[in-house]
Amino acid sequence: MARFVLMVGMADLLCDTALLPTCKILLSFLKKYNLKGLVKIRKSASKFVTKILQAVDVAEISELETLAQGDASCWAESVMNSFPCCVGDEPLLIEFLLRLLSDEQLSSCRGIVINRYTNSRILVRGCVLSSTLSMLLTLVAGIQDGEELSTKVCQWLVESIGRADEDHCHVFFNALDVLAIISAKDVSIRMMNIGMSLANAMNVLPLPERSRVFRTRYVTMAQFYPKELYDVDVNRFVILASTFEQLEFFYLLAEVQREIPGSTWDAATNLLFTARLNDTRLQTFVINQLVVGIQTRSPSSLTRFKYMLDKLNCPKPDAGLLFMFCNGILSQLQGNFPHIISQLVPLWIFAVLAYSTSREMDTKRFTSLIWDDISQSLNSVEPNVCLELSPGNSELFVVKYFTVLGSSPSSTDVIRRTVAESVPISLATQVATLLKNDDKEMEERIVRVCAEMFTHVGSMLLAIAETEAQRIGLNRTSFVVLLQALVTKMVKSPMEPVFLLQVVPMYISALVKLPYRLFIYSRIKDLLFKFVDEPSIALRISGELTNRHALAYHKQLMRESDSRIKKFFGTDGST
Repeated sequence: MARFVLMVGMADLLCDTALLPTCKILLSFLKKYNLKGLVKIRKSASKFVTKILQAVDVAEISELETLAQGDASCWAESVMNSFPCCVGDEPLLIEFLLRLLSDEQLSSCRGIVINRYTNSRILVRGCVLSSTLSMLLTLVAGIQDGEELSTKVCQWLVESIGRADEDHCHVFFNALDVLAIISAKDVSIRMMNIGMSLANAMNVLPLPERSRVFRTRYVTMAQFYPKELYDVDVNRFVILASTFEQLEFFYLLAEVQREIPGSTWDAATNLLFTARLNDTRLQTFVINQLVVGIQTRSPSSLTRFKYMLDKLNCPKPDAGLLFMFCNGILSQLQGNFPHIISQLVPLWIFAVLAYSTSREMDTKRFTSLIWDDISQSLNSVEPNVCLELSPGNSELFVVKYFTVLGSSPSSTDVIRRTVAESVPISLATQVATLLKNDDKEMEERIVRVCAEMFTHVGSMLLAIAETEAQRIGLNRTSFVVLLQALVTKMVKSPMEPVFLLQVVPMYISALVKLPYRLFIYSRIKDLLFKFVDEPSIALRISGELTNRHALAYHKQLMRESDSRIKKFFGTDGST
């Protein structure tokens, strides 16, 4: 130790003119003899610390510049291993400084570092940021009881970001990442919450000037600091960023499996529905965030889900968005969410009716994704039914769905609630809108499937309509809207006689089994008037009307004075 003290005394005289070689010799001696307890050199040590800080601040070391701008893990590895990548001797100054400040008896010298730097001092002209930060990070990593220094470094980094240009911002955030890596690898190092420091740094970024930095760092926080994400004022970015910057932000977050707080989802959906309905990347963000929220049972998830449903339950929903939304939800959602699935059933029925041909693959995928959940629901009301169907024809799955509901022995209230959820007024309106098109194949599919629906659950639809009529009026119920649209289509549009022979008797059969109601009676008359001169169809209708179930409707028809009805029943005196 005496020899070292003597050497330090000589070095004290030389450090003003030959700092690097002097420190190199002293470091070599320290390492060779592993000297500790350096209280005897405290005065000289203070001078060395000051000189080293001054030298490193202005040292341009290309390797450190590359590290500071690159991957934080590489920078951290270099910081904790004495900069093996550096070819010059300057990093030896940092290593010697660490040796001095790590000694317990020289701990008072740490105040020189703390008093030298502030956020403004780090960014002063002439200060080489990569070298200065590498030195400070090395001290944090190497000093075992340096809690005050580590806290100060975090503070300086956060405070500096608000004044830094974009390149320097990147370096400062990298330095915070290095601090996080250091603390994760050495549990003996106690420092402030790095995640909170990152959140504070995000909140002082000047916007919109540093929007690009905000975007990239926010994604990193979403991946590695999800709890602290809620401390970042993301609304500030959403409000101040341009539309282009917002879109880039949403694209970056599209696959992140964390719920993004604030108004981001609202801003994204607003862009989606006002200007970018066909933007698949924006759709992906909106749907992925919705799934994440549902999965974590976020308080806002049901509100957001309902918002999307309202957009898709319009008379003419966008097909691309419908399949992206429904197939996206069903393919990503893990777990049991019957309240979500039940609200997708009307959209599934609509998709099958509207797109089984024009978007066949999307429709088949929708059916395959939702059918397992529907099967579980159906098995709960009809345990013994076989629900395995050959893939390919989605129409058969819809028919099977209504067949099982109509034949279930379960509680009427349960089945009625399921039917009400499956055939809301929004679906009825969509079907009525579809029937105004000139797509023959689609029209026949709708008429055919709805005939099965009225056959199996017509009585429930009627009961639901009469209950809802007190609130919304009978003419705005699903039963009446559907029946009116379907009968109008069969009566007023040219359809193939063979097809009509198949479906018209099905509608008559389904309707005459229902309790007598004037609006049902009127639709039966419409069909009778249309097909009174079609012998094959008229014969089938006559057979249904003479059935015992049709007694009320048959009696009323027999009282009619209309010549067409008399002709139909052969009571007009003609031969």
